[in-house]
Amino acid sequence: MRLVVADTGPLHYLVLIGQIDLIPALFKSVYAPSDVQIELSRIEAPPEVRSWIAVPPAWLTIVPALATPEDPALLDSIAGK
Repeated sequence: MRLVVADTGPLHYLVLIGQIDLIPALFKSVYAPSDVQIELSRIEAPPEVRSWIAVPPAWLTIVPALATPEDPALLDSIAGK
């Protein structure tokens, strides 16, 4: 399984141009740090972006910002153990 971690920019702009469905078409699941969720929720973000992140899609998993790839619990959860 390929691990995909999303930054704010791609999610933000794909929502704005109405093409966010490209992500699940390319990847089964995507992980984003909780900091990304916070950024997308800020009042400065466009309303469409704030609405989208308020109810994240099933393919987007928000992980604690302090989790690192070396964190065994995170790796186990990603691997489905």
